Formats: sequence, C-alpha cells, structure tokens
Amino acid sequence: MDTIKSFSPSGMVKNITKESVGKLFESGVEIFNKVHDGKMDIKQAETAFKNRQLEIEQESEQRAVELEKAYLADVSDARSVNSAIQRSKNASWLSKNLPYILDVAIIGAVIVMIYIVVFHQVIETNKEIFYSSFGALLALAGQIMNFHRGTSKDSEESNQAMRDEIKNLKK
Repeated sequence: MDTIKSFSPSGMVKNITKESVGKLFESGVEIFNKVHDGKMDIKQAETAFKNRQLEIEQESEQRAVELEKAYLADVSDARSVNSAIQRSKNASWLSKNLPYILDVAIIGAVIVMIYIVVFHQVIETNKEIFYSSFGALLALAGQIMNFHRGTSKDSEESNQAMRDEIKNLKK
C-alpha cells in the first residue's frame, strides 16, 4: 500500500493512501456536481467536503494503526520463535547459538571499523566500499540492539499514543 505523507496545520503527520486521495477526489467531484446542479450551496459544499475529508483521514489512520499492530505482532513472533528455540530440548547447539555468534561478529566488525575510522586512514581506492559496508553494518548493529534490548513496554506506549491520537481526531 503506497502511502503519501502530508502535514496538517497542527504539524502532525498524517498517512494518506493513494486510495484515500482517490476517494477524496471522487467526493470533491460529486460535491462540485451538486453545487453545479443547484442542489447544494457553497457553504454546504465546503462543510460536506471537510466532513468527507475527516472521514477519509480517520479511515486512513485506522488502517495505519492496524498496520502498526501487524508489525508489532510480527516482531513479537520473532522474539517468541527465538525463545521457543532456546527452550527446545531438540534444538541443536548450532540453532541455539548461531544467531548470537552472528550478532557478536557484526558488533565486533562495527567496533573494528570504528577503530579504523578513528585511528587509521582508509585507503582512497576502497573508501566508498568501506563506508558503504560500515553504514550497512551500523544499521545491522542497530537492529541487533533493538531486537535484544527492545521492550514490549515501548510498543505498548506507542500503541497507546496512536489510540489517543485517533480519539483526538474523532472529536
């Protein structure tokens, strides 16, 4: 689902899908036709359009909340799978320890690369490859830290903030 980011006057970012933009456009055409045919005056048209816009934004926000819940469930599943492997009596040593070995290797590579950047000079011909690799490893290190140190409490606070924002939009 393609999402368009727009900024409301309050400065809050709203997720509006292309489908929502299409619905809003269709509503605008329908309202324009009613005004053109004399079935609605300008004030009524403005009110109807603003109401339809709010409805579409609320639908879009609801979809965004559902997507966030699906993402959080996916992350939760990854942690529960990892936990199940660790508790399993039938899991091999390799299946229990390989992810942690890879995590340590990636973090170690980041530390080595930081050392090279700080205390040594990167060879000019390899500079682009080195920094691209360094950036990729930093991103992986961040994901590793989030996986192992992230909390479901943070996720719940994020969900609550989204629920509060949706309630504010409905008012």
